[in-house]
Amino acid sequence: MSARRRAAPLLLLALLGLGGGAPALAKSDPGRLYVLGRRAVKDGYPRQAVLRLTAAIAERTNEGEPWVGVYGENREPYLAHFYLGLAFFDLGEHDLALRAWEESERQGAVKEFPEYRVLLEKRGLIEREILPQSAEGVRAGLATLRAAVAEGRTALDALQAVGDDPGELALRLGRVDDELAAQSALLAAEGGKSFRVLREVEERAATALLEAAAVRREAGMRAAALGGERIDAAVKAALAVLGDSGCRRDGLARLVSLERLAAARAEAASAARAARLELGVARAALACGELERAAQSLAAAAHGGGADPPEFLRLRAELGVARERLMRDEREDLAVRDDALARFAEAAAAADAGECDRPVIARLEAASETVRRHARRRELVTWIALEAGVPYAPQFQLARAYRSCGDPERAAAALEKSRGRAEELPADMKAEADGLEEWVRREKVRRFYGESHALVLLARDYESKDWPDLPRATLRSEQIEATLRKLGFAAPKIIANPTLSQLRGAVADFIAAFGGPTQPRNRLLIYFAGHGMTIHGTYGGSLFPVGFLVPTDAPPPPATVEDNEKFEKRAISMDQVHAWAKQIASAHHAVFVFDSCFAGSVFQVMPSGLISPPSILDQQVGDPARYFITASNEEDEVPDSTAFIDTLLAALDGREGKEVLYKDRILFGDELCVYLRHRDPPIHPASKPLCGPMPPPYNRGDIFFVLPPLDGDAGAHEAPSEAARAAARQELEAWRGAAAAGSAVAYRIYLESYPHGRFAGLVRSRLGLTMEGREH
Repeated sequence: MSARRRAAPLLLLALLGLGGGAPALAKSDPGRLYVLGRRAVKDGYPRQAVLRLTAAIAERTNEGEPWVGVYGENREPYLAHFYLGLAFFDLGEHDLALRAWEESERQGAVKEFPEYRVLLEKRGLIEREILPQSAEGVRAGLATLRAAVAEGRTALDALQAVGDDPGELALRLGRVDDELAAQSALLAAEGGKSFRVLREVEERAATALLEAAAVRREAGMRAAALGGERIDAAVKAALAVLGDSGCRRDGLARLVSLERLAAARAEAASAARAARLELGVARAALACGELERAAQSLAAAAHGGGADPPEFLRLRAELGVARERLMRDEREDLAVRDDALARFAEAAAAADAGECDRPVIARLEAASETVRRHARRRELVTWIALEAGVPYAPQFQLARAYRSCGDPERAAAALEKSRGRAEELPADMKAEADGLEEWVRREKVRRFYGESHALVLLARDYESKDWPDLPRATLRSEQIEATLRKLGFAAPKIIANPTLSQLRGAVADFIAAFGGPTQPRNRLLIYFAGHGMTIHGTYGGSLFPVGFLVPTDAPPPPATVEDNEKFEKRAISMDQVHAWAKQIASAHHAVFVFDSCFAGSVFQVMPSGLISPPSILDQQVGDPARYFITASNEEDEVPDSTAFIDTLLAALDGREGKEVLYKDRILFGDELCVYLRHRDPPIHPASKPLCGPMPPPYNRGDIFFVLPPLDGDAGAHEAPSEAARAAARQELEAWRGAAAAGSAVAYRIYLESYPHGRFAGLVRSRLGLTMEGREH
């Protein structure tokens, strides 16, 4: 093994502080170390997981096969870098997690397994939420440093204004300013991509902040020793800087600094000097829109005496005009608030009521954009949430409204925006959001497939006593129908004890009715439970198997070559099944399930092979597919039991394999097949199910199912009850009546009925404006 390969895991340990005192792991089987590390990740021991997984990687870095044996025949792929990334994620070492997942993705094996979805979700969470939040915290630190530099510069300006050269202090503050510029540029260029860069920027900014504070403190100590004459000269120079050119914050800061300096020196106290300072601060504050500071300075100048009367009167008049303008702006801001709150509260109430109100939706979309562009957005959002009585989450409310309109595409887009904008939702709304997401998925499936139909053939009682009856074959007909209905299928056509003609006729009628050119988006399922038979022929000196489904009126199992010909005429060959699959000309997806002996011979006529890699990307369902699942291969018998159908139904119903299949409630055919084949314990000890598609052009896609929610599962949360919707409709009508009237009486009537209603805050605000208008 190369030195570089051995050094990589040691570096990871060192970064976590796990080197040195941590117990050294002896060289061991990488498979065993991987299994222990994988288990530690799932059990919540990430540091132990890092130790074991890095040791496993030191012995074997390549992922994929050969697979690692876990729990007997239940075998798992070797994905050490993927699980190492999960451990780092749990430790908050997101940079290292991304690095480990990048290596796992580069090797490619993880893309073939369900773990790849977890990788994409976690990486998306880091890139979409965690990294931006960390970057925002670092930006806040740089803003604090920027403010400290500005304060230090003000202190140095005060020294310069009174003729005291800052000297070394200016050089030190200059270096801090250079550090601020460098770290700001680094954050802008790389800070949104790397936690390592964010940590470096944060640490250097903290060191620079200490230096800026020290400069400011030393400058203040030097300024405190200055006399009155020097302060007078500085005041004169600072007033000259203001001029009439608008807001000069540097001049305002210098005057404020001199004001503090003069107040701190008792021997420098002078009514005239203080008045000049206060009037200068008022003039600078007015130019910068700081009306409260300007008012305070004017009041201080009037109280202290010594103020120039014309200058004082001019500034007081300007302050009055500015206040009038501010009141006008506040009234406009109040109108924006009123409008945004009304639209948000009305949309939330309409969603509660289950109304599809397109104008309300359009108004909410416009209002949410207005709020996003508002200068004091955070303050406005907080106010709206308080007055509306629900968190300000416009995209979530839009998703609810789109559900009422039966629009899953727009509901999904709104939910995605809700997550992207980090809308805060309480627990009950998060549960409803999960239910909304489940509804979106189900609607997409319902609309993806035009219709879903099933044909169920159950052969139990055979005419020839050489074929034993199969009493268990019909035991699960009710469960089959119930499960298929949950998966979105129409009531299946169930035929018990089909003869040859009945079996052929049923399949032909089924394909004609639901698989023809007028049903291009249909999903079809054909299930056969009964006897199966394999006959071996010879060609070119080699044996080859031919499989048959056995109808209830079939002749006895053949014993001679002559018997073979009689039997073949009274049974359904797998060649015929293959031909049926080809006859389904337009249906999008079709799956054949055979719960019979020797059914695996269907794959002998399909050169594309057996199991394809597990489906990962949803776009695979966009292509047509003809898929087969059998309870056994072409050589093995299946006992007369319900084990296969019970396992299949439990997996489709979400009652079995939940940890493997139920994470996103979307089950692909290939995922189901991998589960059936590698289930521990096996369905039948002597035989394993087989799965596979037809050859091109029908092997490009994959059939899929949306599993039903279990009790207590996120997807089980439903929309508000009918009683809640009725109450919401009643309140919404009361609000609309009050808003249409627009009178104080109408608003009071609403408040009497709904003192804590969705529109109570808005009504009180409007009621206050109504009373204010009457007083004036």
